[in-house]
Amino acid sequence: MVVNVQLPVAASRERVWSLITEPEQQRKWMTGLVDNRQLHDGPARPGVEFEFDIRERNKTSTYPGEFLVYSPSDKLAIRFWIGKRHGRLAIHVSYLLTPSSAGTQLDYRCELNTDNAGVMLKWLFWTLGPLMNWGSTRVVRRQLEKMKQLAEGRGENWLEVRDWRNI
Repeated sequence: MVVNVQLPVAASRERVWSLITEPEQQRKWMTGLVDNRQLHDGPARPGVEFEFDIRERNKTSTYPGEFLVYSPSDKLAIRFWIGKRHGRLAIHVSYLLTPSSAGTQLDYRCELNTDNAGVMLKWLFWTLGPLMNWGSTRVVRRQLEKMKQLAEGRGENWLEVRDWRNI
């Protein structure tokens, strides 16, 4: 399963970078994000591990991950795991920021790797993959649109009113 979203943002790459890398900024547009923390002191860089907590329905789940690429204002790539670390499912996410006439071109990619999944889980993704991909793309696009609104200075109050789950 792969989700690709391209989005022009009328803001600097530095502004977009801060929204995708700073936990206090991420919470403003990533639905359900409770916390995101590095597990080691020092600057973010490839190989540095992190954990993030996501509120899903009535529970909070913790997902371990690591930075694969960390090039400020250019590219961020991470990998995180669902299930046991280095186990069942790895998810690769990348954000590529390039200058554009609008300000910044954001190219987002999320890829689910099922190589280590069991036969039943692989079958599930094979059969339901197109529907899951469609739903995932909608969710990601909605979140990235929120991020775009913040980057372009359209205000957080607009986001709070539009996100009916926060009412």
